[in-house]
Amino acid sequence: SLQVGIAAYNNKEYNKCLQYFEGVEKRDAANSDAKKYAGLAYLQQKNYDKAFQEFNELANMQGLFSNPGYFLKAVSLLERNKPGDKDEAKKLLQKVADEKQEGYEESQALLKKF
Repeated sequence: SLQVGIAAYNNKEYNKCLQYFEGVEKRDAANSDAKKYAGLAYLQQKNYDKAFQEFNELANMQGLFSNPGYFLKAVSLLERNKPGDKDEAKKLLQKVADEKQEGYEESQALLKKF
């Protein structure tokens, strides 16, 4: 379940929590929390491509009260740091800041570092 996965994540049991989050996603593809936590777990494992994929899917989800997807996509790009990632992250952070999406205060702080 999602709560068991979050508990495993909080205990830094990233492989274990990913099994729970992936199970939740298979049963409920619209579960934004499962996508967010799976992406965060992948970030902790330094699997930036998988983290980006989860956050991209999260960012594209409609109808959420609050969506950190674009901000977290930017973070994963900054961590991955491949050619072009920094520029793409900057665009995403600017979008988050301009639209006052979830993470906009952090986005503004990161933008000042560019």
